[in-house]
Amino acid sequence: MISTDREVFKEGSAVRERLVALGDLVDQLDVIVFSLKKNNFKQFKVSAKVTVYPTNNLSRLTYISSAFWLGKKIGRPTLITCQDPFETGLAGWLLAQWFRTGLELQIHTDFLAPAFRRESGLNRLRHNLGRLLLSEASHTRVVSERIKNSLINNKIVLAKPVLVLPIFTEATKFSQPIKIDLHQQYSQFKQIILVASRLTREKQIDLAIKALAVALKTNPDLGLVIAGTGPLEGELKALARQLGVESKVIFAGWIADLTDLYRTADLFLLTSAYEGYGLTLLEASFAGLPIVATDVGVASEVGAAIVKPEPAALAAAMIKELNSREIKAPTNLPMVSKSEYLAAISHAWHDDVSFNRGGKVKRFFKYLIAGGSAAVLDLFLLHVFTDWVGIWYLYSAIWAFLVALVVSFILQKFWVFRDHSLKTVHIQAVMHSGLGIFNTLANTVLMYLLVDGAGIHYLIAQVIGGAIIAVFNFFIYRGVIFKNGR
Repeated sequence: MISTDREVFKEGSAVRERLVALGDLVDQLDVIVFSLKKNNFKQFKVSAKVTVYPTNNLSRLTYISSAFWLGKKIGRPTLITCQDPFETGLAGWLLAQWFRTGLELQIHTDFLAPAFRRESGLNRLRHNLGRLLLSEASHTRVVSERIKNSLINNKIVLAKPVLVLPIFTEATKFSQPIKIDLHQQYSQFKQIILVASRLTREKQIDLAIKALAVALKTNPDLGLVIAGTGPLEGELKALARQLGVESKVIFAGWIADLTDLYRTADLFLLTSAYEGYGLTLLEASFAGLPIVATDVGVASEVGAAIVKPEPAALAAAMIKELNSREIKAPTNLPMVSKSEYLAAISHAWHDDVSFNRGGKVKRFFKYLIAGGSAAVLDLFLLHVFTDWVGIWYLYSAIWAFLVALVVSFILQKFWVFRDHSLKTVHIQAVMHSGLGIFNTLANTVLMYLLVDGAGIHYLIAQVIGGAIIAVFNFFIYRGVIFKNGR
C-alpha cells in the first residue's frame, strides 16, 4: 500500500485501527507513506501483519522515486494499492510494472470536477495523470456514486467495473453519553454552526465566515465553531477580524472524535468546492443535525439543503434551517458497516491476484528499449559526424538528433505500440516531434527544480527527470499519439 496519510504515525488514530483490520485480510501488509525527513518518522509495526515505512525525503519532489526504491527493497507484493491516482498511483504503477503484479487505484476526491482543475497548476497535472493511470489499473475503487458517474461521464476506460465502497462509519458511537457540549463550552452563543474540515483552499472555509457575517445582521446570537487545522488558519483568522466577526468565530483546532460536536451543534455547514464523499456529511446526518452544503460528495443523499457557494445564499439557507430545525430524512444512505467494508475489500484484493499484466509490462520494456536505442544512436552519430566526418559539432548535433528522432518514431509506432496505419502517420510524426521539443523544455525545468530547488546532485537529478519524462511519454504515446495500436 502506498499512502499520503501521515495520521498513521499518531498513536490511537483511526488510520492505525483501519490498517490493523486490513492487515487481517492478508498474510502481510506493507504500507509506504510519503513523508519528509524533518518529521523524523520511523519505520514501525502497527500489528504482527502490518509494517509502516516512511519515505523520509528531503523534498516532496522525490516522494515517487523513494517509494519505488522502498517497494523494491520490501520485495514482490501480490497486489499494490494506492491511495490516489496521482503521485502514489504513479509510484504504484512503476512497482506494478517492475513486479508484474496487480494495481488498485483508490479515488477519494472528485478530481474530474472543474473546480479541482482550476485550483492550481499541480491539480491540472494530477487531473491528466489520473486519467492516464486509471487506464493502467487492474481495478479502481471509489468512495461514492458521484465519482463513479464522473468517471463514466468523462469516458475513462477501465479494466474492470468500478467498485463503489463508501468509508465505513460506526453508528453506535452516536448513542454514547455526551462528554463535550458545545453550548456549555461556548455559552455566549444561542445557536452554534459547526464546520469540521481541514483549513485548505478547496474547503472554502472563507465562505463559511463570510456567510456568518451576513447571517449575524439578522441573527446576532449565532456562533461558528471550526474544528480542524491547516495552512490557511492564519488567513482565515485575519478574514474574521477584517469582517468584524472575530468574537463569533471559534477555531477549535484538530479534534479526533467529532461525535459530540455533531450532537450538540445546531447546524452543520460544508462549503467545499469539491468532495469525493464527505464523511462529515454522513456523520452529521447520523447525529440528526440539519445540514447546509454545496453540491458535493453525498450532500444530496443525506438530505442536506444544497446551496450555491455564495455568502448570501448560504446565510439565507442557514437561517432557514436554524429556524425550522426540520431534519430531512435521508434515504438510501451511502454507508456500509465495518464488516461489509472489509468483506468488499477482501473480495477485490483476492480477485486481483489473477490479473495478468504480462502484455502491458512487455510493451513498457519494449518502449524503454526503443527509447534507449534512439538515445544511443544519437550519441553514436554525434561522435561519427563530428570526429570522423569532420562536421561542426552543432551541425552534427542537429543531424544526429533528427536521425534519432526518426528512428525513435519508427520503433515506437511499428514495434512498441504496433500501430501499422499510415493514414495519420504525418500527424503522428508532428506530434512525436512536438513531444520531443516539449521534453527538452520539461527536462530543463525539472533539472532546475531538482538541482537548485531541492539540492540534488545534477547527475541524479538528470536520472530522476529522465525517468519522469519517460513515464509521461509512455502514457502520451499509448493514449494519444499511437492510441490505435494493438
